[in-house]
Amino acid sequence: MNKEKLKKLKKYIQEYRTMVVVFIVMLLIAMFFYYDSVKKIASDEGGVYFADDVTWDNPIDITNSNIVQTYTTTRAEISYIGFAFKKEGDFADNAYVWVQVEKDKEKNIIQEWKIPINGGVAEEDNYSCVRYPMDESFIGDRGQKLNIKISVINADEKGKVYVASGKNEDQYPYGELYINGKQSNQQLAIDICGRVNYIRSIYIFVVIIFMILLLVINLGMKKSNLAVEHAFVMLALFLGGAYLVIFTPGTEPDASAHFATAYYDANVLLQRETTTSDGKVLMREVDVHKDGVSRIGRLRNINTVKENILKRADNNQITGYERGRLSVPITAHLPQSIGVSIGILIDAGATATAYLGKIFALMFYIICCYLGIRWMPFGKEIIAFVALLPFSIETATSYSYDCEVLALTMLMVGYVMHLTYVKEKITWKDIVAWCILTAWIGPCKVIYVLLGGMIAIVPKTKFKNKKIYWGTLAIVFLTGIIAIYLTRISVVSAMVGGNVEDEYYTLSMFLSDIPKGLLLIGKSIDLYMDDYLRQMFGSMYSWMDIKLPLTFVVLYIGLMLLICVKPEREQYEMTKKQKYTLAGICIIISGGIVAGLMFGWTLKDSIAVEGIQGRYFLPVLPIVILMMRNKWIVVKKNMDRIAILGIGMLQYITYLKLYTFIIAR
Repeated sequence: MNKEKLKKLKKYIQEYRTMVVVFIVMLLIAMFFYYDSVKKIASDEGGVYFADDVTWDNPIDITNSNIVQTYTTTRAEISYIGFAFKKEGDFADNAYVWVQVEKDKEKNIIQEWKIPINGGVAEEDNYSCVRYPMDESFIGDRGQKLNIKISVINADEKGKVYVASGKNEDQYPYGELYINGKQSNQQLAIDICGRVNYIRSIYIFVVIIFMILLLVINLGMKKSNLAVEHAFVMLALFLGGAYLVIFTPGTEPDASAHFATAYYDANVLLQRETTTSDGKVLMREVDVHKDGVSRIGRLRNINTVKENILKRADNNQITGYERGRLSVPITAHLPQSIGVSIGILIDAGATATAYLGKIFALMFYIICCYLGIRWMPFGKEIIAFVALLPFSIETATSYSYDCEVLALTMLMVGYVMHLTYVKEKITWKDIVAWCILTAWIGPCKVIYVLLGGMIAIVPKTKFKNKKIYWGTLAIVFLTGIIAIYLTRISVVSAMVGGNVEDEYYTLSMFLSDIPKGLLLIGKSIDLYMDDYLRQMFGSMYSWMDIKLPLTFVVLYIGLMLLICVKPEREQYEMTKKQKYTLAGICIIISGGIVAGLMFGWTLKDSIAVEGIQGRYFLPVLPIVILMMRNKWIVVKKNMDRIAILGIGMLQYITYLKLYTFIIAR
C-alpha cells in the first residue's frame, strides 16, 4: 500500500472514528437491554394477553356452588390461565378446587386442574392471579367460546373457598358468569397468558432501523447538506411509529375525555347522531371498550393490539360512552376526528379505529413542525429539539388537544420568525394566516391565545405603514377574543368569576389574602418541580405512572443548553425589545397556566397549587431557548447536526428504556 492510500485511509479513520465509537456504544446499550430484559420476557410463556384486576370487595363463595365463567378467545394459543382463590377454615387433605376448561361448541374438556385446598389455596387476600399451565397450548382458531367451570370437591362444613371477582374498570365484556345456572352481574378475575416471542423481533427491528436512520442522517447532514426539516421528518416518522407501539390508545393523560370529544366530532363530520339524552357521546359498541385495551401502558396492551389491529368491526350497534364531550370546538381534535371517521367508514375494528385517530394526529403534528422548521430562518434545531422531546412525541401520538397546541406553536414560532427576518413586506395574506392560527390555538387551551401576540416582534417597517402595524395587532387581539368568546367563554367566566364548587380555591380568595396565594404557588414549585422537569425532559410519561431515572432530565437539559449557544456565522439576532416582548408573553402564559389550575382545580384547603404538569410549558420552551441565545457566548460551527444527532441518540436510549419498562409490567 503506497503512502497516498495510507494517507487517505488515515484521513477516513480520523473522520469517522467518533461515529464508529458512538455506534459501538449504542450497540452495547442495545445488547444490555436485550439480555437484561427483552430476552427473558420474550422467552417466557406467561406473557399476559388479558387480565382483569382482582378485587375482594365482593368475593364469590364457591364452596357449594357450581361456577361457569365464559370467555371468548382472541388468540389460537393459550399457555396459562390464572385465578385468585382464598380459603377460610379447615379442609380435609382430599379436598380440592376442580377447574375445567370446556369448548362450548364441541362440549369437550380441553384442560382441567385439581388444586389441593391445603397447600394450594392461600388464606389471605391475593391480589394477583395464580397462573396454571395448559397441557396443550394450541386450542384452535380465535373467537372460540370457552366455559371455565369451577367447583369444590370433598368440601365439608368447616371451611369456605372463595374466588375473586374482577374490577372490570374498562367495562370490557370478556364473558359471562353463571352461579348455579343463574347469570351474575359479576365476572371472575382471570389472566389469559401466552408466548410473546414477537417482542424480541420488534426490539431488534427498532434497534437496527434506529441505528441505520441515525447513520443516514449523520452522513446526509455532513456530506449532502440534508436540511434540518428533512432530518426532523425522518426521525419524527420513525419515533412516532415506535411510540405508537408502546403507548397504546387510552394511555395518554385524560384519554377518555379526549377520545369522547374526537368521536363526537367524527359523528358531526359523518352527520350522525352525536349524544344520548343525558349527554353521553354515541359510538359503536366495539369502540366503547377498545377490545379491552386498558389505560395503563403495559405488555398486555401491546398483546391486545397485536391480536386485534387487523380485526374488522363485527358489531356496529350504537351505544353511549362513559362520558360526554369537552367544551371545545371541532378544530381542537380535527386530525383525530378525521382518523376516527375513516375508521368508522371502512368498518375498521375498535383497535384500528382508535389508532387511525392517533396516526392522523401524528401526521398533523409532523406537517406543522416541518413547516415551522422550514420557515425558521435561524435556530432550526431549536424547534426540532423541542418537537422531538419524548413527551412531545407521546403527545403527538395522542388524542389530546395538546397535540394541536404543540404543533401549532412550532408552526407559529417558525412563521413569525420568517415574517420578522426574511419576508420583505407583510401582506394581507400573512395577516389572515396569523389570525387563523391564533383563532385555532386559542380555543384549544385559552391561555395559549397569547402566542398570537408574537406578531408584535415583526418590525413596523415590514408593514405598509404604522397604522397597518397597529391595526394588525388590534385585529389579532380581537380574533383571539372572539374565538374564545364563541367557544370557551363559560370556562373563562367560571374561573374569573369564581363560579366553581364551594370546595375549590377561587380568585376572590386569592385577592383577599395575596401572601397566602403566593405561598401556594411557591409550595407547588417546592413540592413538584422535579415532576415538572421529569415530564418536560423525558423522565415521566402516560398518566405520570411511568418514571425513568432523573439522569434523562440531566441529559436532555444538557443538550438544550448546548443548543442555546449561538453559532458564530448566524447572521440574525433578536433585539432587546423583541426579547422583552417574547419574555412577557412567556411569563403571562406561564402565569395563566398556574392561575387556570389554581382557580377551579385546587381545593381551598390545599397547601399547593394542584394539577400543574410540565407538559403545559412545552409550547413556550422554544421561545425561551431562542431568548437565551446571545452574542457573548458563541461557537464556530453550526449546531444543527449535533442537535439532531444528539436528540436522536438520547431518544434511542430513552425508547429502549421505555420499551423494556413497559413490556415488564
